[in-house]
Amino acid sequence: MKEPANRVDFSNTTGATVECAARGSPTPDIIWVRSDGTAVG
Repeated sequence: MKEPANRVDFSNTTGATVECAARGSPTPDIIWVRSDGTAVG
C-alpha cells in the first residue's frame, strides 16, 4: 500500500486533488477526514 503525505496544503481558490486507491478482500473502505475529524464529501 502506498500512502500519500499525511498533510496537503492548498489555496482555497485553487483547491487540490488527492487520489487514493486500495484493493483487498474484504474490500477496504476509504474515508477522508479533516483535521477536526469530520468526513470530507
